[in-house]
Amino acid sequence: MRGSRLDQTREVPVLLITDTGRDGRLAERAYRMGAAGFLVKPVDPWAPRCHVRALADLCSRTY
Repeated sequence: MRGSRLDQTREVPVLLITDTGRDGRLAERAYRMGAAGFLVKPVDPWAPRCHVRALADLCSRTY
């Protein structure tokens, strides 16, 4: 029997990109909810790439 969708995606890192401005409370909430990263628009093109590369490297070392 397959697990729930939440069980299947529990280990997928989430990178949150927002345009709501630099709100420390929002960033804190995102990290408390399990976000692996938090970026504020406008985003330099290299920023998400670096985050994803670091997360992929971390996951490959973990599993």
